[in-house]
Amino acid sequence: MNSIPKMPAPARNPIKWQLLEMAPSTGDYSTLVVKTTHETDRHFAAQYAFAAERLGNTFDSKSEDDMILLPFLTLYRQAYELALKSWLADLARWRRKCIDSSNPAFNPTAVQERIRKNHGHNFHKLLTEIREHYDALGLGEPFPQDLADLINAWHQTDKPGTSFRYASVNQPTEITRINFPALAEMLHVGIHQLWAVEDWVDYCMDAIPES
Repeated sequence: MNSIPKMPAPARNPIKWQLLEMAPSTGDYSTLVVKTTHETDRHFAAQYAFAAERLGNTFDSKSEDDMILLPFLTLYRQAYELALKSWLADLARWRRKCIDSSNPAFNPTAVQERIRKNHGHNFHKLLTEIREHYDALGLGEPFPQDLADLINAWHQTDKPGTSFRYASVNQPTEITRINFPALAEMLHVGIHQLWAVEDWVDYCMDAIPES
């Protein structure tokens, strides 16, 4: 590179998170965390998954570990939801680019509107559209059934998307005893499988020559 890269101009009306600005960095790196800019839903999904794993790693086979179950599930559910929404948008982008370029339903604005207003927190709706795009791309490999089963289990457990955050009627009516390390491993493997399949789709579609 022979020239200094140009940095984007500061936003005319910058967005600031007041709560974070109430605890500004003192310059001591031992106390520092950073909120960066231009993050996507996939970035956020990775952060929620990382936080869930960090919380899960505090499991110490003690009775008070019961207290981390719902926060752990809340973090992971948000990770899966954002990962699914990010992947749906990515699949729709490939479908629009390579197959149905004239279909207005695959316009990025229309896709985001559908995700926000129609799909919301509903994993069944998200997975249904994801599989429609996946199949339409003709990738030569079936959608991973174990991944579909896990997403459906999320949906059946928490259809409203708030069961881990608020006390409601959608709670188990009997005490449930869980193998927490097995649960944590299953959710860890599942979200990394989701990302791996997304990356594989991108690799396959990138290989298609431009028309």
